[in-house]
Amino acid sequence: MPGFVALVEDELLVHGASQGLGIVARTPGALDRIEAALAVQWQVEGSFGQPDIDAAVDIDRRMASGRLARQVHADRIEGTGPWDVDLRIDVPLAAHAAIEPRAAVAAFAADGRLELWVGTQDVFYQRDVVARRLALDEAKVVVHGQRVGGGFGGRTLCTVELEAAVLARAVRLPVKVQWTRAQEFRLGFHRPPSSHRIRARLKDGRIEQWWHGFASSHILFTNAALPPWLQRLTDLVGDDGVARGARLAGLHRPLARPGGRTECVRHRIGHRRMRPRGRRRCGGLPPRERRGPAPRARARPGRRGRRLGIYKAMSYAAVVAEVEVEPATGRIRVDRLVCAHDCGQVVNPDQVRAQCEGNLVWGLGMALVEQLPVAASQVSAAHFGDYPIPRIGEVPPIEVLLVDEGEPPTGAGETAIVAAAAAIANAVRAATGVRPQRLPIVLHGREMMPR
Repeated sequence: MPGFVALVEDELLVHGASQGLGIVARTPGALDRIEAALAVQWQVEGSFGQPDIDAAVDIDRRMASGRLARQVHADRIEGTGPWDVDLRIDVPLAAHAAIEPRAAVAAFAADGRLELWVGTQDVFYQRDVVARRLALDEAKVVVHGQRVGGGFGGRTLCTVELEAAVLARAVRLPVKVQWTRAQEFRLGFHRPPSSHRIRARLKDGRIEQWWHGFASSHILFTNAALPPWLQRLTDLVGDDGVARGARLAGLHRPLARPGGRTECVRHRIGHRRMRPRGRRRCGGLPPRERRGPAPRARARPGRRGRRLGIYKAMSYAAVVAEVEVEPATGRIRVDRLVCAHDCGQVVNPDQVRAQCEGNLVWGLGMALVEQLPVAASQVSAAHFGDYPIPRIGEVPPIEVLLVDEGEPPTGAGETAIVAAAAAIANAVRAATGVRPQRLPIVLHGREMMPR
């Protein structure tokens, strides 16, 4: 075919258990035509679909089969009476959804020196991996770091960088590898699904005892980096990536006496996973405990609701969301988001404010639209039409208030993402009387409205 350069089979191109196959062409159009003409067929062992994922992380099914494997926090819980609160919360598979697909350019010089142009979160890691896998001296691998184009922790492992180097070595020409949007969804690293059971006993309007059990998949010991047998071995020591989102961080000191317990279980599932945007956490703190509790947000009756969400990671965030729900359709519209953010001393206010604004938009997506579909043993999303993210017309007015009292800077991070999603869910509860228990939140018309 016109534009064909080479067909490369190399074990370094393997993804998971799949055979490595590289097509090198002179233009993107030629590449598409050659791929279509090859008509490669893939054999998949076993089944992998949404029902399989749902069953794998079903917390009630896991609880029925026995005790959860990992204790994150274990106070003694007294009594065996009924729980005043007993909630099931489900969070779906979701993508990082960076607008720019990942890409890398590799070129070998006549003296054997390899140059790489990459958009990565760790140029040194890319150099180390490529040098080791291609048996090159590190001094002969030069990595030029380019703009990442959206990382979210998903552009740390070596993917297109190694692919470009392998193909460039095979054809002795400069090679650019750029994933398509479908490849980003199918081969990228995503937020794993999780299923939670949260129970609490109350006394005088306060939490007295609580229990949180959840099922999810690996975060640090992910199948993007480890084979199945080694991943199972790591279960003996736990995966702090899964557990860290459930650590108490101080919530139990003011609220949960005399005790509470957090337990989890992990299950290997087929998609590639890494740490998600906005770490999951079962609780939070009022901004800077020494300042006292956060103020209560008032809710308007009827279709409108206003509520608060709080979160603490490397910094502190409190978000108030105002929402309106259409009674006839159940459609949710967020009218306003206000965020108070404390990351210590603010070095660059404009950058911190921009980071918070982006966090709030992702929190909006987490609450209302994001879910990565799976069918026919693969991620079935091929473009943003299959995986919607918030559009500009869906983003409400945003106000960010930076709290700076001179404490050491901690970094803005992604703290406001979770606080925004929680605030929106709480505001939906205030507007409808229905507590959302599954993300993204979907209401079904008038039967969901308060009577």
